Amino acid sequence: MSFQNDLLTVAGLQDAYRPGLQALRGNDHNHVTAKNPNQISGSADIDTALVSQYPSRNRWDYVIARRTGRVTEKLYWIEIHPAHSTAEAKVVVQKANWLKQWLAGPGNALASYERELIWVPTAAVAFHSSSPQAKTLVQAGVIPPKGKVFTIP
Repeated sequence: MSFQNDLLTVAGLQDAYRPGLQALRGNDHNHVTAKNPNQISGSADIDTALVSQYPSRNRWDYVIARRTGRVTEKLYWIEIHPAHSTAEAKVVVQKANWLKQWLAGPGNALASYERELIWVPTAAVAFHSSSPQAKTLVQAGVIPPKGKVFTIP
């Protein structure tokens, strides 16, 4: 099992693999770092790669693979999205639901990896960690927004 090899088997993602964090677009580079960059196996811009297949759906942004052992990898599904209003939590939940459906179908080759779904806010967050919005995100399997930069452990 290898993130890069499995990614290549997914319809629409054959050309999406990038080494390290290179799949992050433009300003998104400012929102994701790695504690140990040498452990990052690669990344893919899911949103851009699948826009033609799912043009009207709320797609998830990125997947980043980190080596956790000699032959194992963990996937960090990263959504870089504004959090300036409580309504944005609904949008991110919709994106998480789309991702789960996609992983159960066309993206199945990536479904068996250990994973985390993480919302990285682009600016200030309009709700707190014990708000109904944060609880809804947790129920959807999404780690609510904290700081504007997520560091992959």
